[in-house]
Amino acid sequence: MKIIYMQENEKDKNDVFFYTLFHKEETENDFYIPTIILEKTGGVNCRLKGGQVFELILRVAEQFAVNMEEYNGELLEGEYKRIDYKESESIWDDICTDCYIVGCYKEELLKQQVFDTVIEDILQKAASYKCQEAAISFLERMLVRDENYLWIKEATCPILIYKGEDICYNILNILAEQLGDAFRKMGQPVEYFDSEKEDVKELVHFMGRHFRAVIGMQTNLFSVKMKDGTYLHDYIKGPKFDIIFDHPIWQKDFIENSPDNFSIITHDVNYVNFIQRYFFKEAYWMPLAGKVQEICEMPFLYDISFVGTYEPYWIGAQQIHALPRDIRFIANRLLLVLRKNTNLTVEEALHQVCEGLGYMLSDEEFLKMLIQLRRVYICAMHYFRHRTVQVLLEAGIVVDVFGNSWCVSPLCRYPNLRIHSDITYEESIGVWQQSKLSLNSMSWHKGGFTERMANIMLCGTVLVTEDTTALKGKYIPGEDIIVYSLDELDKLPDLIKFYLADESARKEMAENGRKKACQNETWDSRVKDFYRLFEEK
Repeated sequence: MKIIYMQENEKDKNDVFFYTLFHKEETENDFYIPTIILEKTGGVNCRLKGGQVFELILRVAEQFAVNMEEYNGELLEGEYKRIDYKESESIWDDICTDCYIVGCYKEELLKQQVFDTVIEDILQKAASYKCQEAAISFLERMLVRDENYLWIKEATCPILIYKGEDICYNILNILAEQLGDAFRKMGQPVEYFDSEKEDVKELVHFMGRHFRAVIGMQTNLFSVKMKDGTYLHDYIKGPKFDIIFDHPIWQKDFIENSPDNFSIITHDVNYVNFIQRYFFKEAYWMPLAGKVQEICEMPFLYDISFVGTYEPYWIGAQQIHALPRDIRFIANRLLLVLRKNTNLTVEEALHQVCEGLGYMLSDEEFLKMLIQLRRVYICAMHYFRHRTVQVLLEAGIVVDVFGNSWCVSPLCRYPNLRIHSDITYEESIGVWQQSKLSLNSMSWHKGGFTERMANIMLCGTVLVTEDTTALKGKYIPGEDIIVYSLDELDKLPDLIKFYLADESARKEMAENGRKKACQNETWDSRVKDFYRLFEEK
Protein backbone atom coordinates (compact mmCIF):
# COMPACT_ATOMS: atom_id res chain seq x y z
CA MET A 1 0.00 0.00 0.00
CA LYS A 2 1.31 3.43 -0.96
CA ILE A 3 0.16 6.98 -0.39
CA ILE A 4 0.44 10.18 -2.43
CA TYR A 5 1.36 13.33 -0.53
CA MET A 6 1.19 16.86 -1.91
CA GLN A 7 4.45 18.80 -1.70
CA GLU A 8 4.63 22.40 -0.55
CA ASN A 9 6.60 23.50 -3.62
CA GLU A 10 6.73 22.36 -7.23
CA LYS A 11 10.48 22.30 -7.86
CA ASP A 12 10.58 18.47 -8.07
CA LYS A 13 7.31 18.12 -9.96
CA ASN A 14 8.82 16.86 -13.23
CA ASP A 15 11.21 14.54 -11.37
CA VAL A 16 8.30 12.58 -9.87
CA PHE A 17 6.56 12.35 -13.25
CA PHE A 18 9.57 11.03 -15.15
CA TYR A 19 10.68 8.79 -12.28
CA THR A 20 7.23 7.18 -12.36
CA LEU A 21 7.32 6.92 -16.15
CA PHE A 22 10.50 4.83 -16.07
CA HIS A 23 9.66 2.90 -12.89
CA LYS A 24 6.22 1.53 -13.69
CA GLU A 25 6.67 -1.23 -11.12
CA GLU A 26 6.40 1.42 -8.38
CA THR A 27 2.72 1.85 -9.28
CA GLU A 28 1.85 -1.83 -8.93
CA ASN A 29 0.26 -1.17 -5.55
CA ASP A 30 -2.94 -0.01 -3.95
CA PHE A 31 -2.83 3.76 -3.35
CA TYR A 32 -4.36 6.39 -1.12
CA ILE A 33 -4.69 9.65 -3.05
CA PRO A 34 -6.00 12.98 -1.67
CA THR A 35 -9.57 13.57 -2.85
CA ILE A 36 -8.68 17.21 -3.55
CA ILE A 37 -6.27 15.94 -6.21
CA LEU A 38 -8.72 13.48 -7.73
CA GLU A 39 -11.35 16.23 -7.96
CA LYS A 40 -8.95 18.03 -10.32
CA THR A 41 -7.35 15.16 -12.21
CA GLY A 42 -10.12 12.58 -12.28
CA GLY A 43 -9.88 9.02 -11.03
CA VAL A 44 -9.05 5.74 -12.73
CA ASN A 45 -9.57 5.77 -16.49
CA CYS A 46 -12.02 2.91 -16.92
CA ARG A 47 -11.51 2.90 -20.70
CA LEU A 48 -7.97 1.63 -20.32
CA LYS A 49 -7.83 -2.12 -19.82
CA GLY A 50 -4.26 -2.15 -18.57
CA GLY A 51 -1.99 0.01 -16.42
CA GLN A 52 -4.86 2.01 -14.93
CA VAL A 53 -3.04 2.95 -11.71
CA PHE A 54 0.16 3.70 -13.66
CA GLU A 55 -1.70 6.12 -15.93
CA LEU A 56 -3.49 7.73 -12.98
CA ILE A 57 -0.29 8.34 -11.01
CA LEU A 58 1.34 9.89 -14.09
CA ARG A 59 -1.67 12.16 -14.52
CA VAL A 60 -1.45 13.20 -10.87
CA ALA A 61 2.31 13.79 -11.01
CA GLU A 62 1.98 15.80 -14.22
CA GLN A 63 -0.50 18.22 -12.65
CA PHE A 64 0.62 18.34 -9.00
CA ALA A 65 3.84 18.38 -7.04
CA VAL A 66 3.59 15.11 -5.12
CA ASN A 67 5.57 12.45 -3.28
CA MET A 68 4.87 8.72 -3.51
CA GLU A 69 5.63 6.90 -0.26
CA GLU A 70 4.82 3.70 1.61
CA TYR A 71 1.66 4.05 3.68
CA ASN A 72 2.03 3.27 7.38
CA GLY A 73 -0.31 5.58 9.26
CA GLU A 74 -3.88 6.66 9.77
CA LEU A 75 -5.83 8.81 7.34
CA LEU A 76 -8.40 11.50 7.92
CA GLU A 77 -11.71 10.10 6.74
CA GLY A 78 -12.93 11.70 3.51
CA GLU A 79 -9.61 13.37 2.71
CA TYR A 80 -8.17 10.39 0.85
CA LYS A 81 -9.64 7.91 -1.59
CA ARG A 82 -8.33 4.39 -1.94
CA ILE A 83 -7.42 3.29 -5.47
CA ASP A 84 -7.06 -0.48 -5.80
CA TYR A 85 -4.44 -1.91 -8.13
CA LYS A 86 -5.79 -4.15 -10.87
CA GLU A 87 -3.40 -6.34 -12.78
CA SER A 88 -3.69 -6.17 -16.56
CA GLU A 89 -5.27 -9.16 -18.24
CA SER A 90 -2.79 -9.14 -21.13
CA ILE A 91 0.48 -7.60 -22.31
CA TRP A 92 -1.44 -6.07 -25.20
CA ASP A 93 -3.55 -4.06 -22.76
CA ASP A 94 -0.37 -2.70 -21.16
CA ILE A 95 1.05 -1.81 -24.57
CA CYS A 96 -2.13 0.07 -25.51
CA THR A 97 -1.93 2.08 -22.29
CA ASP A 98 1.75 2.88 -22.95
CA CYS A 99 0.83 4.10 -26.45
CA TYR A 100 -1.96 6.26 -25.04
CA ILE A 101 0.44 7.79 -22.49
CA VAL A 102 2.90 8.67 -25.25
CA GLY A 103 0.11 10.34 -27.19
CA CYS A 104 -1.01 12.22 -24.10
CA TYR A 105 2.44 13.52 -23.06
CA LYS A 106 4.31 13.65 -26.34
CA GLU A 107 5.18 17.34 -25.98
CA GLU A 108 6.71 16.77 -22.53
CA LEU A 109 8.61 13.70 -23.74
CA LEU A 110 10.04 15.59 -26.71
CA LYS A 111 11.01 18.51 -24.50
CA GLN A 112 12.91 16.21 -22.14
CA GLN A 113 14.42 14.36 -25.12
CA VAL A 114 13.10 10.97 -24.01
CA PHE A 115 10.44 10.54 -26.69
CA ASP A 116 12.52 8.18 -28.83
CA THR A 117 13.55 6.13 -25.79
CA VAL A 118 9.93 5.58 -24.71
CA ILE A 119 8.88 4.66 -28.26
CA GLU A 120 11.72 2.15 -28.55
CA ASP A 121 10.74 0.51 -25.26
CA ILE A 122 7.14 0.09 -26.46
CA LEU A 123 8.13 -1.38 -29.81
CA GLN A 124 10.66 -3.75 -28.24
CA LYS A 125 8.01 -5.03 -25.85
CA ALA A 126 5.56 -5.42 -28.75
CA ALA A 127 8.15 -7.26 -30.86
CA SER A 128 8.91 -9.72 -28.06
CA TYR A 129 5.20 -10.57 -27.90
CA LYS A 130 4.81 -10.63 -31.70
CA CYS A 131 2.37 -7.70 -31.91
CA GLN A 132 4.67 -4.97 -33.24
CA GLU A 133 2.60 -4.21 -36.34
CA ALA A 134 -0.59 -3.77 -34.32
CA ALA A 135 1.30 -1.68 -31.76
CA ILE A 136 2.66 0.66 -34.47
CA SER A 137 -0.85 1.13 -35.88
CA PHE A 138 -2.33 1.91 -32.45
CA LEU A 139 0.59 4.17 -31.54
CA GLU A 140 0.10 6.23 -34.68
CA ARG A 141 -3.54 6.81 -33.79
CA MET A 142 -2.59 7.92 -30.29
CA LEU A 143 0.08 10.31 -31.59
CA VAL A 144 -2.33 12.08 -33.96
CA ARG A 145 -4.95 12.05 -31.18
CA ASP A 146 -7.74 10.65 -33.31
CA GLU A 147 -11.24 9.69 -32.16
CA ASN A 148 -9.90 6.55 -30.45
CA TYR A 149 -7.55 8.70 -28.38
CA LEU A 150 -10.29 11.23 -27.57
CA TRP A 151 -12.65 8.47 -26.47
CA ILE A 152 -10.07 7.24 -23.95
CA LYS A 153 -9.21 10.78 -22.85
CA GLU A 154 -12.88 11.65 -22.33
CA ALA A 155 -13.07 9.34 -19.32
CA THR A 156 -10.80 11.71 -17.35
CA CYS A 157 -12.42 14.94 -18.52
CA PRO A 158 -14.60 17.05 -16.19
CA ILE A 159 -18.37 16.82 -16.04
CA LEU A 160 -20.14 20.10 -16.80
CA ILE A 161 -23.35 20.65 -14.81
CA TYR A 162 -25.83 23.43 -15.53
CA LYS A 163 -27.40 25.41 -12.71
CA GLY A 164 -29.56 28.50 -12.56
CA GLU A 165 -33.19 27.35 -12.85
CA ASP A 166 -34.56 28.94 -9.67
CA ILE A 167 -37.95 27.19 -9.52
CA CYS A 168 -39.76 25.04 -6.94
CA TYR A 169 -37.89 26.61 -4.01
CA ASN A 170 -34.55 26.28 -5.83
CA ILE A 171 -34.79 22.48 -5.83
CA LEU A 172 -33.19 22.08 -9.29
CA ASN A 173 -30.06 23.92 -8.21
CA ILE A 174 -29.91 21.97 -4.96
CA LEU A 175 -30.12 18.67 -6.83
CA ALA A 176 -27.47 19.85 -9.31
CA GLU A 177 -25.12 20.58 -6.41
CA GLN A 178 -25.87 17.24 -4.72
CA LEU A 179 -25.17 15.42 -7.98
CA GLY A 180 -21.92 17.34 -8.42
CA ASP A 181 -20.84 16.55 -4.85
CA ALA A 182 -21.50 12.85 -5.45
CA PHE A 183 -19.37 12.91 -8.60
CA ARG A 184 -16.54 14.64 -6.72
CA LYS A 185 -16.64 11.98 -4.01
CA MET A 186 -15.89 9.49 -6.79
CA GLY A 187 -12.83 11.53 -7.78
CA GLN A 188 -14.57 13.09 -10.76
CA PRO A 189 -13.73 16.70 -11.75
CA VAL A 190 -16.89 18.83 -11.94
CA GLU A 191 -17.50 22.29 -13.38
CA TYR A 192 -20.67 24.35 -13.11
CA PHE A 193 -22.29 26.92 -15.35
CA ASP A 194 -24.86 29.08 -13.57
CA SER A 195 -27.24 30.65 -16.10
CA GLU A 196 -28.70 32.83 -13.34
CA LYS A 197 -25.33 34.52 -12.69
CA GLU A 198 -23.60 34.14 -16.05
CA ASP A 199 -24.64 35.37 -19.49
CA VAL A 200 -25.63 32.58 -21.85
CA LYS A 201 -23.10 34.00 -24.30
CA GLU A 202 -20.39 32.80 -21.91
CA LEU A 203 -21.15 29.24 -23.05
CA VAL A 204 -18.94 29.89 -26.07
CA HIS A 205 -15.94 29.47 -23.77
CA PHE A 206 -16.77 25.76 -23.57
CA MET A 207 -16.67 25.35 -27.34
CA GLY A 208 -13.93 22.98 -28.45
CA ARG A 209 -13.57 21.49 -24.98
CA HIS A 210 -14.13 17.83 -24.22
CA PHE A 211 -16.28 16.76 -21.25
CA ARG A 212 -17.07 13.38 -19.77
CA ALA A 213 -20.66 14.58 -19.93
CA VAL A 214 -22.74 17.76 -19.92
CA ILE A 215 -25.73 17.49 -17.57
CA GLY A 216 -28.64 19.88 -17.21
CA MET A 217 -31.55 19.99 -14.78
CA GLN A 218 -34.58 20.65 -17.01
CA THR A 219 -32.72 23.44 -18.78
CA ASN A 220 -33.22 25.21 -22.10
CA LEU A 221 -29.48 25.72 -22.62
CA PHE A 222 -29.15 22.74 -24.96
CA SER A 223 -31.41 24.56 -27.44
CA VAL A 224 -29.08 27.57 -27.75
CA LYS A 225 -28.09 28.17 -31.37
CA MET A 226 -25.26 29.97 -33.11
CA LYS A 227 -25.86 32.76 -35.62
CA ASP A 228 -25.58 30.26 -38.48
CA GLY A 229 -28.40 28.16 -37.00
CA THR A 230 -26.22 25.32 -35.69
CA TYR A 231 -26.49 24.21 -32.08
CA LEU A 232 -23.79 25.59 -29.79
CA HIS A 233 -23.55 22.26 -28.00
CA ASP A 234 -22.51 20.50 -31.18
CA TYR A 235 -19.19 22.29 -30.60
CA ILE A 236 -18.93 21.11 -26.99
CA LYS A 237 -17.62 17.57 -27.05
CA GLY A 238 -19.09 14.78 -24.96
CA PRO A 239 -22.55 13.28 -24.36
CA LYS A 240 -25.30 15.65 -23.24
CA PHE A 241 -28.09 14.77 -20.80
CA ASP A 242 -31.04 16.81 -19.62
CA ILE A 243 -32.79 15.55 -16.49
CA ILE A 244 -36.49 16.42 -16.73
CA PHE A 245 -38.92 16.38 -13.82
CA ASP A 246 -42.27 16.96 -15.54
CA HIS A 247 -44.20 15.23 -18.29
CA PRO A 248 -42.22 15.61 -21.56
CA ILE A 249 -45.04 17.54 -23.26
CA TRP A 250 -44.06 20.55 -21.15
CA GLN A 251 -40.52 20.37 -22.57
CA LYS A 252 -41.51 19.66 -26.19
CA ASP A 253 -39.73 22.62 -27.79
CA PHE A 254 -36.49 22.06 -25.90
CA ILE A 255 -36.45 18.30 -26.50
CA GLU A 256 -37.12 18.65 -30.21
CA ASN A 257 -34.59 21.47 -30.63
CA SER A 258 -31.51 19.77 -29.28
CA PRO A 259 -27.96 19.01 -30.45
CA ASP A 260 -26.38 15.74 -31.51
CA ASN A 261 -25.36 13.23 -28.84
CA PHE A 262 -28.23 14.44 -26.66
CA SER A 263 -30.44 12.32 -24.39
CA ILE A 264 -33.19 12.82 -21.84
CA ILE A 265 -33.09 11.34 -18.35
CA THR A 266 -36.43 11.01 -16.59
CA HIS A 267 -37.58 9.55 -13.28
CA ASP A 268 -40.72 8.04 -14.86
CA VAL A 269 -40.37 4.99 -17.11
CA ASN A 270 -43.56 5.96 -18.96
CA TYR A 271 -41.91 9.20 -20.03
CA VAL A 272 -39.04 7.22 -21.57
CA ASN A 273 -41.47 5.44 -23.86
CA PHE A 274 -43.28 8.68 -24.62
CA ILE A 275 -40.09 10.53 -25.62
CA GLN A 276 -38.91 7.70 -27.82
CA ARG A 277 -42.23 7.38 -29.61
CA TYR A 278 -43.23 11.01 -30.11
CA PHE A 279 -39.93 12.93 -30.07
CA PHE A 280 -37.62 10.24 -31.51
CA LYS A 281 -34.95 11.07 -28.94
CA GLU A 282 -32.85 8.82 -26.74
CA ALA A 283 -34.27 8.63 -23.23
CA TYR A 284 -33.24 6.79 -20.09
CA TRP A 285 -35.03 6.02 -16.84
CA MET A 286 -33.26 7.04 -13.66
CA PRO A 287 -35.11 7.64 -10.38
CA LEU A 288 -34.33 10.90 -8.63
CA ALA A 289 -32.34 10.70 -5.42
CA GLY A 290 -31.85 12.31 -2.03
CA LYS A 291 -29.22 13.02 0.57
CA VAL A 292 -28.48 10.80 3.56
CA GLN A 293 -29.29 12.59 6.80
CA GLU A 294 -27.76 11.99 10.20
CA ILE A 295 -30.32 10.32 12.43
CA CYS A 296 -30.58 11.93 15.84
CA GLU A 297 -33.19 11.92 18.56
CA MET A 298 -35.66 14.72 17.81
CA PRO A 299 -39.13 15.30 19.22
CA PHE A 300 -41.98 14.49 16.86
CA LEU A 301 -43.84 17.71 16.18
CA TYR A 302 -46.08 16.34 13.46
CA ASP A 303 -48.15 13.16 13.14
CA ILE A 304 -48.34 13.40 9.36
CA SER A 305 -46.84 16.22 7.33
CA PHE A 306 -47.15 17.29 3.72
CA VAL A 307 -44.64 19.62 2.12
CA GLY A 308 -46.17 20.71 -1.17
CA THR A 309 -48.29 23.31 -2.88
CA TYR A 310 -52.06 23.53 -3.04
CA GLU A 311 -53.76 24.68 -6.20
CA PRO A 312 -57.55 24.83 -6.39
CA TYR A 313 -58.60 22.16 -8.85
CA TRP A 314 -61.66 24.18 -9.85
CA ILE A 315 -59.35 26.74 -11.44
CA GLY A 316 -58.25 23.98 -13.79
CA ALA A 317 -61.89 23.13 -14.41
CA GLN A 318 -62.54 26.77 -15.31
CA GLN A 319 -59.64 26.69 -17.75
CA ILE A 320 -61.12 23.59 -19.36
CA HIS A 321 -64.47 25.32 -19.61
CA ALA A 322 -62.82 28.24 -21.43
CA LEU A 323 -61.47 25.99 -24.21
CA PRO A 324 -63.05 26.04 -27.69
CA ARG A 325 -66.18 23.89 -27.77
CA ASP A 326 -64.76 21.00 -29.80
CA ILE A 327 -61.65 20.57 -27.67
CA ARG A 328 -63.63 21.27 -24.45
CA PHE A 329 -65.80 18.24 -25.17
CA ILE A 330 -62.71 16.01 -25.44
CA ALA A 331 -61.17 17.64 -22.37
CA ASN A 332 -64.20 16.84 -20.24
CA ARG A 333 -64.12 13.24 -21.45
CA LEU A 334 -60.41 13.04 -20.63
CA LEU A 335 -60.94 14.43 -17.13
CA LEU A 336 -63.71 11.88 -16.55
CA VAL A 337 -61.49 8.98 -17.66
CA LEU A 338 -58.62 10.16 -15.46
CA ARG A 339 -60.85 10.40 -12.40
CA LYS A 340 -62.28 6.92 -12.99
CA ASN A 341 -59.00 5.26 -14.00
CA THR A 342 -56.31 6.74 -11.80
CA ASN A 343 -53.68 4.20 -12.83
CA LEU A 344 -53.65 5.45 -16.44
CA THR A 345 -51.05 7.87 -17.77
CA VAL A 346 -52.47 10.95 -19.40
CA GLU A 347 -51.54 9.65 -22.87
CA GLU A 348 -53.18 6.28 -22.16
CA ALA A 349 -56.32 8.04 -21.01
CA LEU A 350 -56.41 10.25 -24.11
CA HIS A 351 -55.98 7.20 -26.37
CA GLN A 352 -58.95 5.65 -24.58
CA VAL A 353 -61.01 8.81 -25.17
CA CYS A 354 -60.06 8.97 -28.86
CA GLU A 355 -60.90 5.30 -29.38
CA GLY A 356 -64.27 5.80 -27.69
CA LEU A 357 -65.05 8.71 -30.00
CA GLY A 358 -63.84 6.84 -33.09
CA TYR A 359 -60.96 9.26 -33.75
CA MET A 360 -58.12 7.90 -35.87
CA LEU A 361 -55.19 10.24 -35.18
CA SER A 362 -51.62 10.11 -36.42
CA ASP A 363 -48.91 10.40 -33.78
CA GLU A 364 -48.39 14.01 -34.80
CA GLU A 365 -52.10 14.81 -34.47
CA PHE A 366 -52.30 12.97 -31.16
CA LEU A 367 -49.31 14.89 -29.77
CA LYS A 368 -50.84 18.20 -30.84
CA MET A 369 -54.09 17.31 -29.08
CA LEU A 370 -52.29 16.18 -25.94
CA ILE A 371 -50.45 19.50 -25.75
CA GLN A 372 -53.77 21.34 -25.97
CA LEU A 373 -55.14 19.18 -23.15
CA ARG A 374 -52.10 18.97 -20.91
CA ARG A 375 -53.68 21.05 -18.15
CA VAL A 376 -56.44 18.48 -17.80
CA TYR A 377 -54.23 16.00 -15.97
CA ILE A 378 -52.92 18.84 -13.79
CA CYS A 379 -56.52 19.52 -12.82
CA ALA A 380 -57.00 15.83 -11.99
CA MET A 381 -53.79 15.77 -9.99
CA HIS A 382 -54.87 18.75 -7.86
CA TYR A 383 -58.31 17.25 -7.36
CA PHE A 384 -56.84 14.05 -5.92
CA ARG A 385 -54.32 15.96 -3.82
CA HIS A 386 -57.27 17.83 -2.32
CA ARG A 387 -59.22 14.59 -1.78
CA THR A 388 -56.27 12.78 -0.18
CA VAL A 389 -55.82 15.43 2.49
CA GLN A 390 -59.57 15.79 2.89
CA VAL A 391 -60.19 12.12 3.73
CA LEU A 392 -57.54 12.32 6.45
CA LEU A 393 -59.07 15.46 7.91
CA GLU A 394 -62.57 13.96 7.82
CA ALA A 395 -61.23 11.00 9.80
CA GLY A 396 -60.03 13.39 12.52
CA ILE A 397 -56.32 13.04 11.74
CA VAL A 398 -54.21 16.15 12.32
CA VAL A 399 -52.40 17.06 9.10
CA ASP A 400 -49.60 19.64 9.00
CA VAL A 401 -49.18 21.21 5.55
CA PHE A 402 -46.38 23.56 4.52
CA GLY A 403 -46.91 26.29 1.96
CA ASN A 404 -48.78 29.59 1.92
CA SER A 405 -50.89 28.32 -0.99
CA TRP A 406 -52.93 26.20 1.46
CA CYS A 407 -54.42 29.36 2.93
CA VAL A 408 -56.83 29.58 -0.04
CA SER A 409 -57.98 25.99 0.36
CA PRO A 410 -61.57 25.28 1.45
CA LEU A 411 -59.97 22.61 3.65
CA CYS A 412 -59.15 25.47 6.02
CA ARG A 413 -62.56 24.86 7.61
CA TYR A 414 -61.16 21.73 9.22
CA PRO A 415 -59.66 22.61 12.63
CA ASN A 416 -57.23 19.67 12.35
CA LEU A 417 -55.54 21.17 9.27
CA ARG A 418 -52.51 23.07 10.49
CA ILE A 419 -51.05 25.40 7.88
CA HIS A 420 -47.43 26.54 8.01
CA SER A 421 -45.61 29.05 5.85
CA ASP A 422 -43.46 28.23 2.82
CA ILE A 423 -40.21 26.53 3.74
CA THR A 424 -36.87 25.99 2.04
CA TYR A 425 -35.42 22.63 1.03
CA GLU A 426 -33.21 22.63 4.13
CA GLU A 427 -36.19 23.41 6.35
CA SER A 428 -38.23 20.61 4.75
CA ILE A 429 -35.54 18.14 5.86
CA GLY A 430 -36.13 19.27 9.45
CA VAL A 431 -39.89 18.87 9.02
CA TRP A 432 -39.53 15.30 7.76
CA GLN A 433 -37.14 14.42 10.56
CA GLN A 434 -39.75 15.59 13.09
CA SER A 435 -42.67 13.83 11.41
CA LYS A 436 -43.95 10.40 12.34
CA LEU A 437 -45.29 10.01 8.80
CA SER A 438 -44.98 12.18 5.71
CA LEU A 439 -47.30 12.28 2.71
CA ASN A 440 -46.23 12.20 -0.93
CA SER A 441 -48.65 13.11 -3.70
CA MET A 442 -47.46 12.46 -7.27
CA SER A 443 -47.89 14.94 -10.11
CA TRP A 444 -49.51 12.16 -12.15
CA HIS A 445 -46.15 10.36 -12.47
CA LYS A 446 -47.55 6.85 -12.78
CA GLY A 447 -44.12 5.26 -13.13
CA GLY A 448 -42.02 7.83 -11.30
CA PHE A 449 -39.80 8.09 -8.26
CA THR A 450 -39.01 11.59 -6.98
CA GLU A 451 -36.43 13.18 -4.73
CA ARG A 452 -39.18 13.91 -2.18
CA MET A 453 -39.84 10.16 -1.78
CA ALA A 454 -36.12 9.48 -1.37
CA ASN A 455 -35.57 12.28 1.14
CA ILE A 456 -38.50 11.34 3.35
CA MET A 457 -37.12 7.81 3.77
CA LEU A 458 -33.54 9.06 4.16
CA CYS A 459 -34.74 11.25 7.03
CA GLY A 460 -35.88 8.11 8.86
CA THR A 461 -39.55 8.97 8.39
CA VAL A 462 -42.31 6.66 7.17
CA LEU A 463 -43.12 7.48 3.55
CA VAL A 464 -46.86 7.56 2.80
CA THR A 465 -47.03 7.65 -0.97
CA GLU A 466 -49.43 7.39 -3.82
CA ASP A 467 -48.78 4.20 -5.76
CA THR A 468 -46.35 4.15 -8.70
CA THR A 469 -44.91 1.27 -10.72
CA ALA A 470 -41.41 2.49 -9.78
CA LEU A 471 -41.93 0.98 -6.33
CA LYS A 472 -42.58 -2.54 -7.61
CA GLY A 473 -39.86 -4.99 -6.65
CA LYS A 474 -38.04 -2.37 -4.54
CA TYR A 475 -40.27 -1.49 -1.61
CA ILE A 476 -42.84 -3.67 0.15
CA PRO A 477 -46.05 -1.87 1.18
CA GLY A 478 -46.70 -2.39 4.86
CA GLU A 479 -43.09 -3.33 5.49
CA ASP A 480 -40.96 -0.50 4.08
CA ILE A 481 -43.52 2.18 3.21
CA ILE A 482 -47.24 2.95 3.21
CA VAL A 483 -48.76 2.92 -0.27
CA TYR A 484 -52.25 4.16 -1.07
CA SER A 485 -54.36 4.07 -4.22
CA LEU A 486 -56.27 7.06 -5.50
CA ASP A 487 -59.12 4.66 -6.28
CA GLU A 488 -59.33 3.59 -2.63
CA LEU A 489 -58.61 6.73 -0.64
CA ASP A 490 -61.21 5.70 1.92
CA LYS A 491 -58.78 2.99 3.13
CA LEU A 492 -55.95 5.45 3.85
CA PRO A 493 -57.18 6.90 7.19
CA ASP A 494 -57.26 3.49 8.88
CA LEU A 495 -53.68 2.80 7.74
CA ILE A 496 -52.51 6.14 9.09
CA LYS A 497 -54.29 5.65 12.42
CA PHE A 498 -52.80 2.18 12.82
CA TYR A 499 -49.20 3.34 12.43
CA LEU A 500 -49.72 6.46 14.51
CA ALA A 501 -50.95 4.24 17.33
CA ASP A 502 -48.34 1.48 16.95
CA GLU A 503 -45.00 3.13 17.64
CA SER A 504 -43.03 -0.09 17.34
CA ALA A 505 -44.45 -0.99 13.92
CA ARG A 506 -43.96 2.57 12.72
CA LYS A 507 -40.32 2.72 13.82
CA GLU A 508 -39.62 -0.64 12.21
CA MET A 509 -41.11 0.53 8.92
CA ALA A 510 -39.18 3.81 9.05
CA GLU A 511 -35.93 1.93 9.61
CA ASN A 512 -36.66 -0.57 6.82
CA GLY A 513 -37.39 2.23 4.40
CA ARG A 514 -34.31 4.18 5.43
CA LYS A 515 -31.98 1.19 5.00
CA LYS A 516 -33.25 0.50 1.49
CA ALA A 517 -33.13 4.17 0.56
CA CYS A 518 -29.54 4.46 1.79
CA GLN A 519 -28.64 1.56 -0.49
CA ASN A 520 -30.61 2.62 -3.54
CA GLU A 521 -31.81 6.22 -3.49
CA THR A 522 -28.78 8.44 -2.88
CA TRP A 523 -26.88 10.50 -5.43
CA ASP A 524 -23.84 8.34 -4.68
CA SER A 525 -25.71 5.35 -6.11
CA ARG A 526 -27.05 7.43 -9.03
CA VAL A 527 -23.51 8.43 -9.98
CA LYS A 528 -22.74 4.75 -10.55
CA ASP A 529 -25.78 4.61 -12.84
CA PHE A 530 -24.46 7.65 -14.69
CA TYR A 531 -21.08 6.02 -15.26
CA ARG A 532 -22.78 2.96 -16.74
CA LEU A 533 -24.80 5.28 -18.94
CA PHE A 534 -21.68 7.15 -20.09
CA GLU A 535 -20.14 3.89 -21.23
CA GLU A 536 -23.36 2.83 -22.95
CA LYS A 537 -23.37 6.12 -24.84
